[in-house]
Amino acid sequence: MTDLKDSSIYAGDINLNVANNSHTITFRFIHERLAGQAASVLEVGCNTGYFGAALQSYGHTVFGVELSETAAEQARQRLHEVFTGTVEAYLATDAYRGQRFDCIVFGDVLEHLRDPQGVLHALCERLNPDGIVVASVPNITHAAVRAMLMSDRWQYAERGILDNTHLRFFDKVGFVRLLDGAGLKVEALATARVPPEATGVPYEPDVLANIAPQICDVGAEVFQYVVVAHAGYNNERFLSPPLRVLILWHQGPWPLGDIRLWNPLMAWSERHGGEVRARTMSDFRDCDIAWAQIIVVQREASPYLLHSIMLWRSEGKAVVFDIDDLLLDVPEFLQASRHYRMARPLIVTALRRANMVTTTTARLAVELAPLAAQTSVIPNCSMYWQDVIGREQGTAGLIKLLVASTDTVRLDFIVPALRRALEDASLNVELVAIGPTGKYLQEAGLAVTHVPTMSYSEFLAFVASQGNAIGIIPLDASRFSACKSPIKFIDYARCGVPSICSDVPPYNDVVENDVNGILVANDENTWYLQIKRLATDSALRARLAAAVQELAKAQYSLAAAADLWQQTLQQALRHAREHPVKPETPLMWLLRRMGHVLRLSLSPSNYIKAVRVLAREGLSGIWKRIR
Repeated sequence: MTDLKDSSIYAGDINLNVANNSHTITFRFIHERLAGQAASVLEVGCNTGYFGAALQSYGHTVFGVELSETAAEQARQRLHEVFTGTVEAYLATDAYRGQRFDCIVFGDVLEHLRDPQGVLHALCERLNPDGIVVASVPNITHAAVRAMLMSDRWQYAERGILDNTHLRFFDKVGFVRLLDGAGLKVEALATARVPPEATGVPYEPDVLANIAPQICDVGAEVFQYVVVAHAGYNNERFLSPPLRVLILWHQGPWPLGDIRLWNPLMAWSERHGGEVRARTMSDFRDCDIAWAQIIVVQREASPYLLHSIMLWRSEGKAVVFDIDDLLLDVPEFLQASRHYRMARPLIVTALRRANMVTTTTARLAVELAPLAAQTSVIPNCSMYWQDVIGREQGTAGLIKLLVASTDTVRLDFIVPALRRALEDASLNVELVAIGPTGKYLQEAGLAVTHVPTMSYSEFLAFVASQGNAIGIIPLDASRFSACKSPIKFIDYARCGVPSICSDVPPYNDVVENDVNGILVANDENTWYLQIKRLATDSALRARLAAAVQELAKAQYSLAAAADLWQQTLQQALRHAREHPVKPETPLMWLLRRMGHVLRLSLSPSNYIKAVRVLAREGLSGIWKRIR
């Protein structure tokens, strides 16, 4: 956080790969709206200039206002110009009255001001047409603060939510009303979340545990609110009661869950004012279900989930089942094929019971339509929002051929072409394989740099760092593969990497050959010739990379996915209202209570075993094992 007192305790570095951070969110909001232009930025409370310096590295010009002379002196080494003094003194200085800015930044500053609304209003008069304000404030309703109050304490600190220089305190609604009163319309509102134990706020842990069911709201998890706003009015979507969405993971957060649900639904929350929380099927609380209006589950199904779907629907909840692959027809070479063959009846039932089924592609939606009440196509989108600045496809130097997968895939038809490319003395190429593909290619006798499987954000950062690179995306022609998402092509695109793809769905659904990518038949000679062609033609690589980046921005952005989720959630709610489920029978109630007791008393693994026994053998099976 940026402070206005004579201290540099908030100085630091910016790590834009950490998404759950107010600096990253602020930077993202600015970049998404000002990318491609050399913008003028006013940073109020610039401290040592570390944040403004990151903005300037992207071509913007930053003017800072800083109270601390020590911090301001350091900021002058980094920023275009720095005013030393209060923001009120800056506003009263005649020499600066004519300044105009494309963006004004308040990084945890407004809570330090006596009249934050007056300062906002005055500074907004210095915005250029279409200018934006990006501001963050700490959230006074965080669970740690509530627990502290319930512990009969109120204790200021040197930093954090209860910084002893804070003059104002804000929750979400109070923050939006402040902006509304200053004549600003909120475009998006994001959150940075921190668990209570990491806030530095003193409280009794037992108190927090006791009051947790009573403070079961998203605001209890939020450490900071971050907004981007422009001149205007009507903030009703952020002041009205929000639509509440609960994500229930099967086992816990995982990369595919981030891609399909967490990232796009958080973008939906930012743009449309909804609230999102995530739990697992083994650790959600009754208050989570009571809080939610819509429950979203993903990919996996179990007897317990099938029962829960009907219970939730009988309570008026809408249920969305998200599925990203044709799991009803999984090929045997995939690692999880046996699991999904056994789970097929459960998945079919889950598809039938949900109010809405979301898929990644239109082809997959067509396959599942006979089983679902309704379907909605929400394409996978890349979360890599930092466009690659200044990437040049050099005419000389090493070309990296990138092959990546998180599962076993068919590569037999491309191995001969890769071997020829590596052995071609006229080519300066290195084969880089990410994930399980590396082991397969090594066993096939290819010289390959094997990079272990990594998190999604790490993967994107790695790809973006590779310089002259070509994405190699082989895929077999099958019913299962045709229903897959082209996300790898989009990820490479957002990282400035052109790709060569098999000429099969889903890639030939989105790739225009020689326009934004290259499509090839799955034979050795065609693959080899196209690899050689792209590796030796820097102009072609640059042209394809530029074209596919524009495609990714236009059709596969988080903003596009967020708007599709808004439509989808409204449709799911409408279906739930129009197709209510009757309340449970006494027997269903007994089974549900037994399941609840089992879930509380058993470990997750033993609980799953118990549910399976109950589903297959009934109460007699449970009793037999107890005896």
